[in-house]
Amino acid sequence: MKWLAFWLFALPCVAQSQDHPFALADQVGAVFQAEGEDGVFRFLESNIRRARASGQLTPEWAVLFMMLADSARNTRANAAYALRLADEGLELARSGTIDDRDMAVLLEVSRAYILADLGRFEEAVTAAVMALPAFRAQFGDADADDLQSYALDWSKGQLSAFNTSALTVAQGVLDQAEGALNKGEYGSALTLAARAFLPPDDVGLDPAQLAASNTRAGFVSGQALYLLNRYEAAKAALTGAADLAAPGWRQGEGVGGGPALADLFFWLGRACVAVDDRDLARTALALADRLTTDPRARNSLLFARVGLMEALGDGAGAIAALDAASLRKGIPDQAALAGFYAALLRARAARDLQTLQSAGVLAAAQAALGAAAPGNAIAPDFIRTQAAPWLLAAGDAENALAFARAALSGTLAAIAESRDTDTGTLAARKATREVVDTLLASAHTLDAQSPIAFCPDLEGAGCVIFAP
Repeated sequence: MKWLAFWLFALPCVAQSQDHPFALADQVGAVFQAEGEDGVFRFLESNIRRARASGQLTPEWAVLFMMLADSARNTRANAAYALRLADEGLELARSGTIDDRDMAVLLEVSRAYILADLGRFEEAVTAAVMALPAFRAQFGDADADDLQSYALDWSKGQLSAFNTSALTVAQGVLDQAEGALNKGEYGSALTLAARAFLPPDDVGLDPAQLAASNTRAGFVSGQALYLLNRYEAAKAALTGAADLAAPGWRQGEGVGGGPALADLFFWLGRACVAVDDRDLARTALALADRLTTDPRARNSLLFARVGLMEALGDGAGAIAALDAASLRKGIPDQAALAGFYAALLRARAARDLQTLQSAGVLAAAQAALGAAAPGNAIAPDFIRTQAAPWLLAAGDAENALAFARAALSGTLAAIAESRDTDTGTLAARKATREVVDTLLASAHTLDAQSPIAFCPDLEGAGCVIFAP
């Protein structure tokens, strides 16, 4: 709360009603003592929102904008929001009396710090130099000399001791985005990653660090989009991230790196397979293969390569690769998952020949469910969702219904517990449609076998169940 003394010192001593902005500003110290920095932020923001909504903003409100701008920058690490607040406060202050225009000096100083946080050093220096004479007159030589020394740092493209780099803030936001991604809150992950993107032409930031930060943001965005089933957008985000990380990757030039880069090309390959861009998928997956050494990661890569093989018409080769992976020892969950995928590919091929049998899919699904454990490669509800339609198509309506019912229950429970955005929650609900369709069709098939069911042989007609 370094600026609190300045804020209060700058207030004119006039009679005020309790909801006057100067009176509200007087309460900030007490709010800070009682509720801390978060309490101050909530107090200031709620009062400004109320005044804005009721059309009561006057030049005197500049003092609260000044306080909230500093609070947003210092306690929320949100320099972009702080800049909006400072600009709005300046518009108010500059339209008022001499006293109100004195507030503009502090707002201009706040803007200088904010602009430096954002890496806009030239603008930060301009704001500080313009405010310096009036600031010196109001607060004395010591504080003015400090500001002048910070402006000198900014003129050299360096942050002062009271600044937080936009890159540092972006990394914190990306940590949150990855946390949301790991919890299955894909909408939140996408929103957070979008916030972490920094302007690519932002002067004052190290170009290599800026590219690395935006690569990470693009990678998180691409994964979230893929998991939201927005494959074209995922491909675009992941391609952009790859272009930043390894500009010559399409030509195989200058691509070197560790697991993070391999993971990026793995996800890019998956997205390209999903949108049937076979050439780009081949290139991305080949790079991922070259960069991957971890056995578990190599198994995951196999699943993406199998998708490409199937798209290229090599279904037999895909099944053979999965069968081989299912026999490998050392990683039981991935071996069981490979066996399950192989059973699904066999079911897909057999269905065309009207020879589909449920036993292979059921056995592979049960084996995968048996290998499932927290944190490993197998998500039980995914296995059930994928297996149920094939079981129904093979005539095993009883197991299809059991799988679909369990998958729907687990998915709805996860949605209820999620703190995802509306976008993520809506996508998750849409994803339940397939399992709901399978559940209803399985239940209908079983009921139709009852002696009390009447099922007319008419296209589009269902069954009527006569119950006592």
